[in-house]
Amino acid sequence: MRFESIKILNYRQYRDVFFEFKKTTENDIHIIIASNGVGKTNMLNAVNWCLYGDEPHTSGTSSSAKDKLPLCNLQALADAKENEAELCEVLVEIVASESTKSFVIVRKATVNTRTRITVGKDVFQITETTETGDTIIHGVEDSKEIVNRYLPKKIREYFYFDDFYAAAQRAGI
Repeated sequence: MRFESIKILNYRQYRDVFFEFKKTTENDIHIIIASNGVGKTNMLNAVNWCLYGDEPHTSGTSSSAKDKLPLCNLQALADAKENEAELCEVLVEIVASESTKSFVIVRKATVNTRTRITVGKDVFQITETTETGDTIIHGVEDSKEIVNRYLPKKIREYFYFDDFYAAAQRAGI
């Protein structure tokens, strides 16, 4: 399965971003290189949250829930609260393709602006477009099965992080 784009709304430090991964060759690869603290790990967490409903790379030394940052972007929460909205939505959408099929994988959560706690269950859904152009909207269980078929959770063992930017700076590149 090849990711074509990732859209992130109100997730952690991301307010409204769109990453596009254009196909340049038959076997292309996309590498994200940036300074520390700009959001590489949070982008990976957004992908994990969208696909599997968890965030294996969150940092933090405290195990206390009150010391952890909320899932929702802090500025989005503040803006929603200022506009007297009770809720703020977090969304990650991945557009991917496999052979002649395309998939739009979406996970949404609603966060209470006052408590900063997620309200209810996440919405998780995959919309599939077949080679004949038919559109199928899959429920939660079918969506989980599709993710498991193409991107099983065990694949996360191969998500690789290295501080290439710092290594390049040390090497004078």
